[in-house]
Amino acid sequence: MSDVPGTKIIHLARAILLPAARLKGTTERLIDTGFTTMNYPLLRKSALLISLFTATHSLSFASDTSKSTAADLIEMDFEELVNMSVEVQSAGKNLTRAMDLPYAAFVISASDIQNSGSQSIVEALRLAPGVSVNQISAGEWAVGIRGVGGRFSRFVLVMVDGRIAYNSAFSGVNWDELNIPLQEIDHIEIIRGPNAAAWGANAVNGIIHIITRQPDKTRTAELDVWGGSSNRAGMSVSKSFAAGGDWQLGVAGHVTQIDGLETFDKRYEEPAHKTWRTSAKLTNADENHSTNIAFEIFGARQSPEWSWVDYNTVQTRFSPINEKKTGWVLQASHQQNISSSTYWKVRSSLDRSDRETDLYDWDSLNLQVDAEVVGKAGDHLLSAGINTRSTDSTIAIKENFSMAFVPEQRKVNHYGIFVSDVYQVHSKLQLTLSARLDRSELSETNIQPSIRALWSPDKNNRFWFAASQASSTPSRAILDISNVPYALIPAQQPAQPFPIILILDGHTGDKKDTQLKALELGYRKTFNTFNFDFTLFDFKYSDEVTAVLTGEPELVLDENFMPSYLRQSALFENSQDFSSTGAEISIHASLTDYWSTQFSLSALSVEKTETVKSSNASLLNSIQINPDIRLNFWLRYSRGYDDTASAFATNTDIYGTADNYLIADASINWSLSPALSLDFIANNIGEKHGEALREEFATAVMLVEPYALLKARFSF
Repeated sequence: MSDVPGTKIIHLARAILLPAARLKGTTERLIDTGFTTMNYPLLRKSALLISLFTATHSLSFASDTSKSTAADLIEMDFEELVNMSVEVQSAGKNLTRAMDLPYAAFVISASDIQNSGSQSIVEALRLAPGVSVNQISAGEWAVGIRGVGGRFSRFVLVMVDGRIAYNSAFSGVNWDELNIPLQEIDHIEIIRGPNAAAWGANAVNGIIHIITRQPDKTRTAELDVWGGSSNRAGMSVSKSFAAGGDWQLGVAGHVTQIDGLETFDKRYEEPAHKTWRTSAKLTNADENHSTNIAFEIFGARQSPEWSWVDYNTVQTRFSPINEKKTGWVLQASHQQNISSSTYWKVRSSLDRSDRETDLYDWDSLNLQVDAEVVGKAGDHLLSAGINTRSTDSTIAIKENFSMAFVPEQRKVNHYGIFVSDVYQVHSKLQLTLSARLDRSELSETNIQPSIRALWSPDKNNRFWFAASQASSTPSRAILDISNVPYALIPAQQPAQPFPIILILDGHTGDKKDTQLKALELGYRKTFNTFNFDFTLFDFKYSDEVTAVLTGEPELVLDENFMPSYLRQSALFENSQDFSSTGAEISIHASLTDYWSTQFSLSALSVEKTETVKSSNASLLNSIQINPDIRLNFWLRYSRGYDDTASAFATNTDIYGTADNYLIADASINWSLSPALSLDFIANNIGEKHGEALREEFATAVMLVEPYALLKARFSF
């Protein structure tokens, strides 16, 4: 033991244990590549959706010849974006014209998604400045805003129609469970920077709010069918019709599959990734009220490869896992106008997810209730609200995996209350004062204040400033884990004759939240056919979670009483501070009557133990060649996000690194008739590249490949 200095252990341990680790569940072996979620094979799901579409189509109304064409809607949509007259509901919860927001806001419209050729919600997020989107495996994504992100990010709050999709068990978002058909997306609102004063904990670096389309009996029924390379295939259907009285009903569904990714060393290739989802929505609205009810069920199958340290063999073990997921969501909301300037709104949701893997089973039940009231009094727009969210999760670790959650089942309640005053100081100056009080049973009570100023020298120019504070609550994977073989340091003769296994336990000290203090400065300008939006920010983080060594290493003997390895204990604690600064630019322009473009550019510098810089850029051009054919070309550039987007990428030297890349996506939208259109799509044009590693339990970086597909849309 004398030739294993303590300083050597600490040096080697810290080289692997980068600050702020969040432990996630792992799985061991693929046992079934069939897609049998809820006992429906892929073909039977397709038949079910076709039957649903056929049944609802028989209830359709006669076609309305006065309805706008798809090209008209795209043109109207882009005109709103260029003039920044589109209204945003996610910034401070007040519906406000994008031009007049003291926030760094960006809207991705339905036509943006179509023109980009994106095949999932998460791919479309790449259009927004300041958002890093990097693929880990066929169904896993590292998503960050302003640099701090990753597979298990606690700093980005994702919502669907006001329902929080963040999970408090492992943190982050399971993006394959948000497999909403793209034709059901109305738009996506992205608010960069803290929005915690309105939406609460974990809205630290920003929020992503997915707004779905509401039923409309004048909307045509749609059937999309697609197929292409990499075994890509799928179909989606949607239909709206009157449901009696003033109610309207919409039904939708889809089923899809794609081949998995391959590791850069060709050692492992994932089986096909498959998902399905069906939904039904009811709405009743007039000028004084709106009521919405939605029910969805979904399923997903994926088989990524994960790694962990095996006590018995004292080696890192690699194994594909089989994840089978099913779940359902029930949402309801009601808004009632009290007067022309006052209204109240209530939202509630109940969702359930069950995830079965080879190494653990995880189920969760989430209940969320929000209530708020908004009213105008003189020069003040006042709003206040309350929020409760309860998560009941059970994480059962199976016998073949050496870790535990203690307790196995835990119910976590979260409460919040907020107030806001938008004060029109005079005709050119607006001041917004907001604050929120949050209480979570996993952490401490937090006050998250915000002050924002908007100066409007004329109708085409806006300057804004914000100073705000936000917090991120820990997940169960930070607090409840026990006896986790987190990392293996191989023996190094002669100074270190035995390998070292670092054993990680959950946070046992004071329950602190990671805190962010943020300063932002923005400017935007509009012309008749052009807008420009520029933002600077300076973020200071404190009390971030980090893993620290505890005690002295212990020598562990094997079954023959021979020295096997050294056991070094570690714990989580809130002791890391770091900072980031950056700039973002976005432009929408209608260059001619037939040519429109979107451009975004982001630059970021993160200072932790060293300074890491990164940048990304996006340029989407859409050209209307003739009334029936639109050509789209999207260039995407990413540099340095392997170090900044993923806060805990501890294994890049072992398992490869994410690449810097310049990639092109291209598509042609061809409207053959009012009832039939075709999309020819070629994405990821360029060299195969790796985009991200899973922060914990990482394996060799997986390669994102080019693919092509043909999509047909039938409208009835």
